[in-house]
Amino acid sequence: MILTISSQDTDLSDSIAVALANRRADAGRNVLLLCKKNLDKSSSARIEKNVANRGKLVSSSNWLATEMKAGAKPRDLSDYEVVKELASAFNQHRDFVIDMPSLDDIEASSLLVLSDFVLFVIQASTWSLLRQNTLIQQLKVARSCKLSLPILMVVDEQDTAAGQALTKVLNAQIPDLHLIGLSHMREMSISALYRFVYLRSV
Repeated sequence: MILTISSQDTDLSDSIAVALANRRADAGRNVLLLCKKNLDKSSSARIEKNVANRGKLVSSSNWLATEMKAGAKPRDLSDYEVVKELASAFNQHRDFVIDMPSLDDIEASSLLVLSDFVLFVIQASTWSLLRQNTLIQQLKVARSCKLSLPILMVVDEQDTAAGQALTKVLNAQIPDLHLIGLSHMREMSISALYRFVYLRSV
């Protein structure tokens, strides 16, 4: 299964991806975590901290591939290598978690189309119309290639006017959308997300 996670908050996207990948590995699955990196020191330090128990950064390439098992060494990948990595790793891994905070990258559409499940975490107070239009466009492209693609949106501050308006637009634009509304991000449970993504009835 290929799970793609995205959020406008890169720290949040990283932490959710690492937590779900770790939990899936603890369940006995062979998991490959692919983290998109920004090419600056602060973002590199951020990702290195999140995968500290699994490996470390070794260069400034755009992606970091980490096998979620003890003793595994991380590998750096460039943008054009990511899709190839997914294709070649299916024999070794049963699950893939892709941490892709930005949807503006060239490879975003390709990775969404390859995904088996897409999870977006949105904070209504910092959301913008530009992000919204990009998100809807990308998801429509993915759904045009894979009509049954499950999409889960976690909307923070969903009880505010901005959150309600955003939820209304997303429901109108994206059919069969799953939504989880939160009053505050601290309400989000990794266990609940894991059950919804991996253990839900199909």
